[in-house]
Amino acid sequence: LALIDVAVLALGLATGRFTSVENFTAAIYADPSILVLPHRITIVLIAVAGIALACHLATRLFDRPTGLVTAAILAVSPVHITYSQLVRSDMMATVFMLAAMLGALAYARHGSIRALVATGFCVALAITTKWPFAIAFLSLAGAVVLRWRDGLESGRRTFVLLAAAAGGTLAAMVLISPFPIIEWNTVVANLHGEVQPYHLGATGGGLIDNALWYMR
Repeated sequence: LALIDVAVLALGLATGRFTSVENFTAAIYADPSILVLPHRITIVLIAVAGIALACHLATRLFDRPTGLVTAAILAVSPVHITYSQLVRSDMMATVFMLAAMLGALAYARHGSIRALVATGFCVALAITTKWPFAIAFLSLAGAVVLRWRDGLESGRRTFVLLAAAAGGTLAAMVLISPFPIIEWNTVVANLHGEVQPYHLGATGGGLIDNALWYMR
């Protein structure tokens, strides 16, 4: 979003739309859509890329018809449609997660260390974009374990690869976003704030009431 803001400012200065940074700031306060529209267009494009990646992943796992059906289902998903319209990090994290899954699949099938490194980097991008996407690391770990199960790697090498993948992913996270290390106390406080004793609907009902809320 910051890069988009800089690009809008640069384009505005180059075309004479804005005469200075101060003029740019005043224009945004008068008309926030100057930035909001480019932001939302970008999120939509990222969401479309996610559909394409999901199609590609399903195609590689199964076949082309399965990939097309996957893309169609995701394209009409109410959750995907809703979050594609919002300036949030969900769609971007989803793209990184799908890219990580594609990389993990490539490593599982071919054993390329390059694919393993790329997968770890994509997982790091997903986590630094939205931390619950740490679950994407399971695809990387699963790929390593699958090769051991199929007799393609020794147990010792599998352990080393898992440790290296975890360490490499953490290192990439720090390089991408050093904030969690610099301000670790803020991160801990934020994570504590995410711990909720009630479900998202907060209706106070029982299991059936909560299930009905999620279904609606």
